Amino acid sequence: MEEKEQDLTVEETAKKIGVSQQVVIEMIYDGRILADHLGNGWRIPAYQFKEERSKQLVKN
Repeated sequence: MEEKEQDLTVEETAKKIGVSQQVVIEMIYDGRILADHLGNGWRIPAYQFKEERSKQLVKN
C-alpha cells in the first residue's frame, strides 16, 4: 500500500521552498500554492513540492 504524502504547514512550506512564511501566504492568495484554510491555519498538500515544482514556484 502506498503511503499518502502529508500536508504541510505554512512554516514547513516556507522552509521547504526557501522563502518567508509571509511569501508562502501571498503565494496561496495569488493561487501559486494550493491550500485549505482550516481554523486559523493553512494545510498545504505536500505533493506540489517536488523539487522541480518548488524551483518554478520561487522563480515566478
